[in-house]
This record gives sequence, structure tokens and C-alpha cells, in this order.
Amino acid sequence: MTPIKGSSVLAMTNPATAFNPDLPVRLKDCQPLACGVQRLIYPFPGHSELVIKVLRPDYVEARIGPNSRLASRLRSCRQYHVFLREVKEYMAACARSEAVLPLLPPFVGLVQTDQGLGMVERKICDQKGELAPTLSDLIGAGHMSQDRVRLLEELMASLMDSSVVLNDLHPENILLSTAPDGSERFVLVDGIGSATFLPVKGMVRLFNTWSKRRQTQRLLACVPQIAP
Repeated sequence: MTPIKGSSVLAMTNPATAFNPDLPVRLKDCQPLACGVQRLIYPFPGHSELVIKVLRPDYVEARIGPNSRLASRLRSCRQYHVFLREVKEYMAACARSEAVLPLLPPFVGLVQTDQGLGMVERKICDQKGELAPTLSDLIGAGHMSQDRVRLLEELMASLMDSSVVLNDLHPENILLSTAPDGSERFVLVDGIGSATFLPVKGMVRLFNTWSKRRQTQRLLACVPQIAP
């Protein structure tokens, strides 16, 4: 197979920062862009358009440490089951309907880092190219306009119409992406896939729809009403 020049997402023009798949990506000297309950979000060194999600050490300890539940330790992927869940759901979305893909951050791949396995995704940016604000940030700062409420309602409606399984629809997991031309859209960056040992939501469509309706209604209830 002959490689096509420039085809790799990780291709770089600067050899000093080129991605080397034989070496773990060094994150030790990087400042996290965000911190969640399970993960730390880092910039991909030398690749401003990408981010790397790695598991928090305390989360790993809780999953596979001596005091963790036996079921968690017995999973084949152990602490990385959370990555497997999201990758499988993203692949399922690709297989079922490409219309849902703009609602999710493009998945790039998995890499080894100095903090364990990392999941690489496209960075969801604001107009300046920085990490986009979360829905929680916008609500807290009073920056939810009528147009943004409408965009959020469109995201919720699209998720309801899709077959995507949600397990944690939370304001921290939704980012407001802004294109260079100023157009905005909300993107769900975390919390997809079935979190239960038996993936009932993925198996029973009616149950998945019921669960998503509850989650979307609960999230929209967190958004302040905007006067016309």
C-alpha cells in the first residue's frame, strides 16, 4: 500500500513536533484544557486542531484499584471501557445515519501517552480557535441568547430523532462551536454510549427514546427563559 502524501490527520510540517507513533505523546508538561469527572482534556502537542482525552488517575484507581468493584476489574478493557463505549457508539452512529455526525466531535483515533491510553478528537473551538465554552459556562455568564436557546433545542431534537444512546446529558458535556464566519452550533462532546453491563438502551429503541426524552427535558429545564 502506497501512502498518500498529506493524507494523515497528524501530518506535520515541523519535524520537531511531528507525531511519532512509536513513542508515547508527552502530556506531562501540558496544561489541561478542561477537567471532567472521569477525564482530563489536553491539547495534542503540535496539533492545535486536536485534543487528547486521558483518564484521571483517581478515576483509574476507583475502577481497578484494590477497593474497586470486582465487575470493573473483570472487564476486558478495565478502566478503558469508557473509551470503548464512546468509540462503539460513534461507530454505530456512522453506520446508522451520517446526519447525526455533526452533533458529535469527529473521532480521530487512540494514542499512547505518558498518562496512559488517550482518545484523540477534533477540538471544538470558539471563533478565536480556543476551546469552545460549555453550555454551563454560557448559562453561568448569562450568555444564552434566544438564538442560542433555539440552537440548543435543535440539538436536543436531533438527538431525539437519532439512534444515539445517551448516558450523561449534562451542561458540561455540550460545547458551543463557532465557525470562522461567526455561525454557531452546539456539539455533544461526551456522555454517549450505554453505561450498563447489559446495553438495554441500544437494544430496545423505545427504552432509549424514553431515556433520552427524560434527559433532554431535564437539561432544557436548566436553561433560563429568555424574554423575547
